[in-house]
Amino acid sequence: MQTYLQQLKQVLEHGTQCDDRTGVGTLSYFGLHARYDLRAGFPAVTTKKLAWKVMASELLWFISGSSKIDDLKKIYPQNKIWDANYADYLTRL
Repeated sequence: MQTYLQQLKQVLEHGTQCDDRTGVGTLSYFGLHARYDLRAGFPAVTTKKLAWKVMASELLWFISGSSKIDDLKKIYPQNKIWDANYADYLTRL
């Protein structure tokens, strides 16, 4: 967690402001790397609540190689993470 928080601080202090599709903007900072020993545990962010089932279902969907939202819904029907942006994603394929 310390590595993540240090990198987050670096982005906040030295990141470049970028426009995004929401109009809110983002900060970007390229070249940060982190390594985690998975034998010591799963490197999950512990400073906020995580939607484990949504995260796991999306990961399984990505690993399956599918780009069909119906396949994601078969894994976990409550996963709505792609509902709003799925049509935009399809137009870029």
